[in-house]
Amino acid sequence: MFRLEKVLARMMIFEDDTDYCFAPELFANKFMYLKFHPKTRELIVHDGSCAKVYADGDLIYRYQLLDSLKPGGKRFAGDTHGAITNTGDSVFFGGFVFTDVSLSGNSLTFVNKYSHIHRIESDGRKIDFVWYDGPGTDTSYVGEVTDMLYSPKDEAIYFTRGDGGSEIWKLDLNTMSVNTVTSVGTVYKMELYDDIIITGGPTWRANGYVVLYNLKDNTSKVVNTVGNRYLETIPALTGQVVQYMNSIYVFGDGGVCALYPSLNYDACYMHPFFRFSYNSMVVGKRSQKVYVGGVPIVAVNVWESTSMPYSPVGLLMRFDPLGPQIIMPTGFVTGLETDGRYIYVASAPNNHVYYRANNIVNYEPGRGRVFAVPVSDVLGKPIAPVVFNDEVYDWTADKWYLGIPISGFSKKILRVKASSSFTLRVVVYPIFYKPDFDQYFEVNLSTGWNTIDLSSYEGTVAVSPTTNLSGGVWLQLMLEP
Repeated sequence: MFRLEKVLARMMIFEDDTDYCFAPELFANKFMYLKFHPKTRELIVHDGSCAKVYADGDLIYRYQLLDSLKPGGKRFAGDTHGAITNTGDSVFFGGFVFTDVSLSGNSLTFVNKYSHIHRIESDGRKIDFVWYDGPGTDTSYVGEVTDMLYSPKDEAIYFTRGDGGSEIWKLDLNTMSVNTVTSVGTVYKMELYDDIIITGGPTWRANGYVVLYNLKDNTSKVVNTVGNRYLETIPALTGQVVQYMNSIYVFGDGGVCALYPSLNYDACYMHPFFRFSYNSMVVGKRSQKVYVGGVPIVAVNVWESTSMPYSPVGLLMRFDPLGPQIIMPTGFVTGLETDGRYIYVASAPNNHVYYRANNIVNYEPGRGRVFAVPVSDVLGKPIAPVVFNDEVYDWTADKWYLGIPISGFSKKILRVKASSSFTLRVVVYPIFYKPDFDQYFEVNLSTGWNTIDLSSYEGTVAVSPTTNLSGGVWLQLMLEP
């Protein structure tokens, strides 16, 4: 059992940290990823932005092994997708790193940028520089390490390089050799189920697909067939992948794909999920996931560098296909880990500096903290109120928006401001492929603000007009515990 003082020490790891450093490209806050070391049981914190690693708050590594690539350079990184995993006795982490600043005018170039994998050995202090690729060029970079997964079946670390690269890669822990194992294209997050690696792609906002890589016979299957009720295409599936009760769920840009081994993974059953006209949210794209009692706990983050806070910057969510539940609003969440008593959360005020014409180097990624939430709170009712906003122009009848989980809240109010009268379709549904549990109704709205009370409903809510609309419609969903 962990002593309370130890827990509190972990909570305070970065509370007084003012350790400012360089930040690459558009990042201005800390990207931190968490993992308990399997032997020492210390909480490992990989501060990717500042290229540092901590164990229970003690600084154990400053990327000094990169002197083998460029001695004496200014180390800074990003590790923006949460590439960290455990084996039986070690912690592996990856991402990308700059061995020094390299500018062309006011823009950062990639001539010192590498993709990498490190290992923290069984003593919790010795660090190995396991693998790297690069450097990049003035204008292009090598594919970053975006996720890592340990397979005890063949003693290997599988990893993806979805940002700037492609395919599933394999690090053989017996030989420490690295090679690609698929030829399907860009993939992001991974989950392991029944000796199958499930992952989604491609990059950014193209049509999505799911890839299943079978460790038993080293074959790949691509799923791009849509089984849908409210989404006719698969959005880019660059979010987390979770398993729950023998089903698989892959999150993407404003949607979630449900896959079923019992149906031979033949279709991607799509549902709107945190889907907005202005900026959709992606579950776990740049974040870890964690399981508590077998229940997936994931972070929901806004799409990249939005400058308008229409919806919460970030959320913690407990996933259940029949009734996902929002736990609380947060900052931009990157790291998630648990010791069984607390969920440790690493978050920052935002994920990017708002887009500029060139990639300016930032000098202030000192903001971002690790805090803890009792597991009893995570498994209880929502902790704090949440408000979502969206505005839709020239809304067509085949477009469904919101896809917001409302389960667990006591008060659930949807307000709609209409520029003219129209009929709104409302559906409350589980994230499940059968429509039997869907609750559908229509509401006639007048010009101005309209109020719809959803407090008696549980599930996920989405809305669409019965006919095409011109002009604007404003949506506001208010949820209170």
